[in-house]
Amino acid sequence: WSVRGYIYQNLFGLIADADKWAISSYDSALQLAPNSPYLLAQKGNVYFASAQNTTDANQKAQFLAQAKEQLEKQLL
Repeated sequence: WSVRGYIYQNLFGLIADADKWAISSYDSALQLAPNSPYLLAQKGNVYFASAQNTTDANQKAQFLAQAKEQLEKQLL
């Protein structure tokens, strides 16, 4: 699941909904390793990249909040 998430993460802009597939894959990986700082950081990176790729201010704020949440979890 981790590798699948990473692959989708690297396909941003090339295939539709790559960010959603990456998040879904990282969620599946986190079910198997819920305390993995790597997976939490990667999920945060996906949200951050999604924020950079949107022009909707509300959606951008939501993505940034989700990125912050995941990255803070990674530090604990």
